[in-house]
Amino acid sequence: MTLSAALTSPLNKIADLDDENWGKWNKLFMMFFRGCSATWITAATATSKVPDDKKELDSELVWAIYSHVSETYQPLIEDATSGLEAWRTLKTRFEKSTMSRRIKALISRETKYT
Repeated sequence: MTLSAALTSPLNKIADLDDENWGKWNKLFMMFFRGCSATWITAATATSKVPDDKKELDSELVWAIYSHVSETYQPLIEDATSGLEAWRTLKTRFEKSTMSRRIKALISRETKYT
């Protein structure tokens, strides 16, 4: 199965991943993965594997992900051969749980709803 233009054309509206937009970028790509039935990524755990019948699609997802990452972070995934591998690498980089990030997120949430 190859990625159709109907699935990939909305990706043109997604800004490249950078330090500021992981939350929104992550949500948009999760919807994209659901749309192309890449459930091995959306339900990824540390032990998730790409199903044998989806390996071709998974390898195409590497490009979809890579082409929407800013040049600063492309080196993180440029050697990835799997969409799942690229996704895990980016999640590890951008979902670091630090006290300053949690406080920033909390403040952002509180100001959004006040």
